[in-house]
Amino acid sequence: MSAMIESLIGTYDQRNSSTWRREDVQHRDQECQWRIDDLQREQEWRGQDIRRIKIQAQNERRQADTRSEQLSAVSSLGALLGGFALVSIINVSLPDPIDLNLLWVYGVTSALCICCMVISSVAFTVLLVAVTRYSAHELEFDVRALQDDDIDFETPFYTWWLKKCETDWMLGYRLFRFGVTLFLAELGVVSWVQYSRWQLTSISISVVAVIGLLIWQFRILSKWRYLMKVPAVQVSAIPRDIVTPST
Repeated sequence: MSAMIESLIGTYDQRNSSTWRREDVQHRDQECQWRIDDLQREQEWRGQDIRRIKIQAQNERRQADTRSEQLSAVSSLGALLGGFALVSIINVSLPDPIDLNLLWVYGVTSALCICCMVISSVAFTVLLVAVTRYSAHELEFDVRALQDDDIDFETPFYTWWLKKCETDWMLGYRLFRFGVTLFLAELGVVSWVQYSRWQLTSISISVVAVIGLLIWQFRILSKWRYLMKVPAVQVSAIPRDIVTPST
């Protein structure tokens, strides 16, 4: 009788041991699967972060390219207008009796126009070189240095532009705007120097210059005057609302 009981107890223990062993193996298999899932998720997250960095770097480069095209266009236009003003001074033919006060006004207006256009063109060219250098050597490093939470909100190029270039851009833009005004004024003055004997021609040219000046001042410049204002955003191109959890 005791042998039968011991046999039953041994069989029960063996069955329990086998069950525990099977459950332990299943648990280990489950842990392995969990670990594999965690590694896959980490790999997917890392891949997403890499894609986000690449997309952000491409966006930053597009901003740099757009700014470069803008600087190049304004610089070329300023150089063109300054060249026209310089050619006007060189090729103007002065009549024998000429009003010296009118000649002084023409000379000062032309000189100011040329100086404004040349300085603005040089400033824009230097800014273009700075943008190209930053885009080629520092932009990608600054993008990679961003924290994961800041990739979608911070723009390294915009921050760099505000810190390094915004002041010079505003100065160059003011000079360019003033130079355009002087160029139109010079057009009105040169008619009285070049065609002083033909008042009707001088008046016609002056009227055209005044109309152009009015269009420039009250239609174009007044509409885009906001470009002279410093952007309100100082660090991030996109403002963020930081929400703190309630306690």
